[in-house]
Amino acid sequence: MILHVPNILLPETNWKEWAVIACDQHTQDLDYWKRVEEFVGDTPSALNLIYPEIYLPLDEKRVDEIHKAMHSYRDILIDHGPCFILVKRNFSGRERTGLVAAVDLEEYEYTGTDSFIRPTEKTIKERLPARVKIRENAELELTHVLILYDDPDFSVLPGNTEGPVYEGDKVYDFDLMEDGGHIKGFKISDRNVLEEISKKIESLGILLAGDGNHSLAAAKSFWETIKKTVPDNHPARYALVELVNIHDPGLTFEPIHRLVRGINPEKLLERFDAKIVESSLFNSGTECENKPEGGHSIEFVTKNRRGFLIFDKPKHDLEVETLDEIIDDYAVEYEHDPEVVEKLGKEPESIGFFLPPLKRNEFFALIKKKGILPRKSFSLGKENEKRYYIEASYFSDYPVDVLYYPQFILYSHPSCRHRQKNNSLFVRASSRQMELKGCRKMASYKHPCKYCGKLIARDSNFCPFCTQENPLGPIRCPICRYPLEDGAKACGHCGILLWKICESCGKETFLGDKCSYCGTPIIVVCPNPKCRAEQPPTNRNCVKCGKPLR
Repeated sequence: MILHVPNILLPETNWKEWAVIACDQHTQDLDYWKRVEEFVGDTPSALNLIYPEIYLPLDEKRVDEIHKAMHSYRDILIDHGPCFILVKRNFSGRERTGLVAAVDLEEYEYTGTDSFIRPTEKTIKERLPARVKIRENAELELTHVLILYDDPDFSVLPGNTEGPVYEGDKVYDFDLMEDGGHIKGFKISDRNVLEEISKKIESLGILLAGDGNHSLAAAKSFWETIKKTVPDNHPARYALVELVNIHDPGLTFEPIHRLVRGINPEKLLERFDAKIVESSLFNSGTECENKPEGGHSIEFVTKNRRGFLIFDKPKHDLEVETLDEIIDDYAVEYEHDPEVVEKLGKEPESIGFFLPPLKRNEFFALIKKKGILPRKSFSLGKENEKRYYIEASYFSDYPVDVLYYPQFILYSHPSCRHRQKNNSLFVRASSRQMELKGCRKMASYKHPCKYCGKLIARDSNFCPFCTQENPLGPIRCPICRYPLEDGAKACGHCGILLWKICESCGKETFLGDKCSYCGTPIIVVCPNPKCRAEQPPTNRNCVKCGKPLR
């Protein structure tokens, strides 16, 4: 399937401090990020889990702090289980509807091929290493990626989603900081609805990365690096995204204008193979009336002139391609607001260019024809309308790291990270004296599916791996068939340990002769130092010396 149902993690309180705008916004406005830092203070926030691009080049120390914050936040985020989140974003009297889900990176290529999920602009590979570095050792994933789908009939999500199917389980409702508008989120966990949405998305035939092209490319790059060393269903294979219908009336589809400064504007104009039609009115990217059929018109403004560049027989399909062919030799500034271009373009030694908007009804056909577009060809809204980080998902395998020893299992507590025995769920063991100390916080563990044995969320009503309903119980000990208590790490009747670590794939698997994930035989060693015979974990006594294995 193209879509994957992620386990969504959300905070419980302080929503306004938690949600932060995409890291690639306000890259020239340090004051913006300082205000955000001041507003957030010491409150848990997505700000501590991202790397705003204004602070590039990458600082290793800052990356370490991000990873530490991810680890500590796992204790405060609420796991809502496998679900999609229906998002309603309101700003300037418009409402945009989106769907937070995960996409399979095996179906995505950032080179502009015929993959199901495709980029819309050229990927600059030099921008990927910094983003990939942050994904290394990350325990959580957040997203600002907007994926567009072409659904003029609104078959995936209806135009009106009011009702219990889509809006019956509200999980957040708050105002976004820094004039980001208002946002509401609704949990969709019904298996039939999830399957129906997934099938309809797949039937559309193509998805496009509208915002966050480079973040999605970094996710793909990281997955390609590790895929041969991890199981096929490793969380890094899937990227958290928000899906938006390109025909959604709340989605703005705007051009990104150009500024070139520190040059002689007249000499730059002479480089264009075009005639100039003078104008006295500010048109902001509208086409010139004198433009011939099949031609291009690009409005410009300087200190002393205003007019249109008219290209009778352009060799490119788009105005942005015609313009960029010449101005790419200069230091180009990109600006969403035409009034800013108007103001700055009138300054000495400056020129501003206004581009017309792309037609959203023809956008998917354009990508199929051209593959990818020039950089900064369009924008899905102004800066304050960009996606805020809210939802998170697990990026590492599972919320509990486990080390297996012959006679007991030591767990790494998800809050304080100190090792502890399997029966000490809320204490930690000192590495020196093995005295029971700790943070006194209860650890939350996942449970095995009773059908396939893979770990799933405690409140799951179906298994995302084998898709069986009611997968959590009752579960019985595989040795004595005694009913197991909720969350048990060892059988209360025969004492057998219920979990092992597969040495092949590294996953924590429910007791059995084979790993639930990769099928590799699970072997334990007899604790008798004179024996040390290897054997299946389900044996009560050693097959060689007869001594108990536990």
